[in-house]
Amino acid sequence: MTDQTAPRAAGLRLRATAGDFARTSLGFFPVVLLLRVYERIVDGASHALPPMTASYCIRALESDIALTLWVAAALAVPVLALAQVSPKSGRVLHRLCLVVLALVGVALVQYFAVTLVPLGADLFGYSWHDIRETTMASRGVSLLSLVPLAFFAAAAWFMPWLALRLPMPRAAGLAFGAVVIVAAGFPSVLTLSAGSFASDTDYYLADNKTSWFVRRTAGYLASRWSAAPVDVSLTGYPLMHRATYDDVLGPRMTLAAQKPNIVFVIVEGLGRDFTGPGAEYGGFTPFLDSLADRSLSWDNFLSTSGRTFGILPSLLGSLPFGPSGFMELGAKMPSHASLVTLLKAQGYATSYFTGTNGHYDNIDVFMERQGVDRFVDESGFSPAYAKQPSEGGSESWGYPDDALFRRSLELIGTSSRAPRLDVYLTITTHEPFIPPRAAEYKPRSSAGSPP
Repeated sequence: MTDQTAPRAAGLRLRATAGDFARTSLGFFPVVLLLRVYERIVDGASHALPPMTASYCIRALESDIALTLWVAAALAVPVLALAQVSPKSGRVLHRLCLVVLALVGVALVQYFAVTLVPLGADLFGYSWHDIRETTMASRGVSLLSLVPLAFFAAAAWFMPWLALRLPMPRAAGLAFGAVVIVAAGFPSVLTLSAGSFASDTDYYLADNKTSWFVRRTAGYLASRWSAAPVDVSLTGYPLMHRATYDDVLGPRMTLAAQKPNIVFVIVEGLGRDFTGPGAEYGGFTPFLDSLADRSLSWDNFLSTSGRTFGILPSLLGSLPFGPSGFMELGAKMPSHASLVTLLKAQGYATSYFTGTNGHYDNIDVFMERQGVDRFVDESGFSPAYAKQPSEGGSESWGYPDDALFRRSLELIGTSSRAPRLDVYLTITTHEPFIPPRAAEYKPRSSAGSPP
């Protein structure tokens, strides 16, 4: 081969492999659309969804197109580089990556169908043990649950293969490449804005779940890897100042000579969407709604975590989140104070009660660091108590709320007369939402009578 023919051959190969790359990338778009249809079906089977409007369809399509373009942009360099050495290997690598993305997409859709909130970087706040336990307690793994995975894996493999058989004019390939470059250079153009939707639910439904996960994962990794610049001119501690603490709660409380008992009830799965005035799905908690009218309540409250692993450090100690949640630090938790330690110093007897696995998220480690006097989890229940029902091949989360409170009252009844701090974490309202005696409650709820 002469010096003149070598560059020409390399150019022809690059043109051919670029055409294959464009066809394969476009062949993945029908898979993304099928995944959107599957998502709507499984979401509708679990939730009452708003109607599909033309605006929703356009925004959802926009998000799916964006994912297709961003995937092409991310895979272009490694696939095309390998294709220059071996075109067949480049095509195989490309399709394998698309299969993996399809499998991830199915898992994210199934997660969203349960929670109606897309999974983001909060995934990294869990250990593999916690992820397995959550999966098994939620829906488990059955042959039926593997069918969508097998279908979409096959679709992601064969649809790009079929697309490779279709002709593509050179102009169309160049146009696709230009669009991919623009999408990669200006990602915000195709990113949906939450402010343009009437509610968070509408926004979550329209956004592509794989795109959501990748964007938030990228932001999480960037924050972990980036180091703040050091200002060499900074001296002293300019943000340090003497704090002034106003007693804003004292005037609202009637204190007696005897120390009051303090009870925290942390209700799993209960959020602002279901409670209080203006709740998007109101009417589920009439007693709490009426109690809020005669109590201190806060409509605007900053959540320090999207999942359970953040509640205890935040509620009891206002502790920092840390890289993946304060409790995930385990034995490396720094020295700190909390309501438990402060009240113990004031003569309080302290207890923690839950009907589920107390080691989940290192809750037992955290409460041990607080020096809690009594720690009761699912291992502290006798055979007289029945666990919460499970669904299909899933595992039970543990003991339901009525058993939790009955068991705690048994133990508290034998306590001393010292003032108490009792902390409860419930599980009955955790997905898969199978309360005990469901057959008894359903007729009463349909008749409008209180449970």
